[in-house]
Amino acid sequence: MVRVRKLGLTKDQEKEVEADFAYKAEAVADFNNALANCATVELNKRRVPGAEHSHWLDVLISGGELVSCHLTAVDKLEKMVAENAAKNLPPPNPNN
Repeated sequence: MVRVRKLGLTKDQEKEVEADFAYKAEAVADFNNALANCATVELNKRRVPGAEHSHWLDVLISGGELVSCHLTAVDKLEKMVAENAAKNLPPPNPNN
């Protein structure tokens, strides 16, 4: 949020961005759970038939969730910065 505050967004926009970045706590927890599951399965895969590859699905899904949420938040930030920049532009010169 330190970087976001330097972008010159309005307080409402900052609150909206902060809410978008809140996904990280949930997504990171999911990713950590997937990694723990992955380690468990890898250590025990000879004793747990059929689980040899299911743990990678957990890692892939949670990693995809992290990337998707991050890209959505960054896209929104870029849009807000562009909108704010457009509002501060001087009116176009009709003689040019």
